[in-house]
Amino acid sequence: MTDQEQTIGEQQYLALLGPSDTPVLQSYVDEIANRGLRKYRKHIQTGKKEGQSYYKHALDGVMVLVRLFDLPGLVQNDVEQRCLLLAFTVHDINKVVDSRGRKYVDIADPETIATELESLGADNFFSEWRTYLPDIVDLVQLHQEHLAVTAARFD
Repeated sequence: MTDQEQTIGEQQYLALLGPSDTPVLQSYVDEIANRGLRKYRKHIQTGKKEGQSYYKHALDGVMVLVRLFDLPGLVQNDVEQRCLLLAFTVHDINKVVDSRGRKYVDIADPETIATELESLGADNFFSEWRTYLPDIVDLVQLHQEHLAVTAARFD
C-alpha cells in the first residue's frame, strides 16, 4: 500500500467517525487522531494485534469506549470520558517507547505516560489532563492483568 493510499484509507476511516454529535469524540479526532497519533500509522504491532498499526488499534478502542459512554451511570462526565480516551490511547505504552526489556509496570509510570501524552498533543484535547494523570496512569496500568490486583488497587 502506498503512502497516498494509506492516507486516503485513514481519511475514510476518520470520516466514518465524524462529524460527531459527541463533542468529546470530535475533539479527540481533531486534536489527537488527526495530529499526534498519526505518527503511529506505520508502527505495526506484535502480539494479539500483530499486523495492525498502533494508530488503528488506538482508534478501534476509542470507538468502543465512546459507544459505552451512552450506558447509564458508566461515565459521569466529559472529564471522565477524556481521561478514559487518553488512557486507552497510551495503554500499550510498552509497544511505542523503548522498553529495553523492562517490565510493563516500570514502563507505564507517570513520567513515561506524561511524556507520551505531551507528544500526542493531549493539551489541545484536554488542558487539565495533568491534574488527572494519577487516574490515567491507574487506568493504563490496569490494562495488564497481572497488575490489576495489587494493594494499591484495593482503594
